[in-house]
Amino acid sequence: MSSTTPTSETDDSTTTSDDARTLPEHTEFQRDLLVAIADLGAPKGLAIKEYLEADYDELNHSRLYPNLDVLVERGFVAKREKDRRTNSYELTDRGRRVIRANEAWNRQRVGHLLEDEHE
Repeated sequence: MSSTTPTSETDDSTTTSDDARTLPEHTEFQRDLLVAIADLGAPKGLAIKEYLEADYDELNHSRLYPNLDVLVERGFVAKREKDRRTNSYELTDRGRRVIRANEAWNRQRVGHLLEDEHE
């Protein structure tokens, strides 16, 4: 059970403890997929692949689409059919909360490094 609950389905401003606990369950690649989708809007799979190719030596369909499917199954991403061969992917409210929880988790652990750079 989460410690806080959003006030409505569209209220994505509250990060729950359940969202924060899901972070270790995801691979770095899956977190990168969430960020790519957030940055691109509602991209097609090919656009996500192109976005991440600079950071990953080998990014093929057998890695990309099963990981996208995991994020869809866990409710972080909505998959919509654009045509018979193409899907688009969009963050859900829960996906946005997980990105925020990941950011907060990183800030708690290495925020002091970021502060030192600004001095």
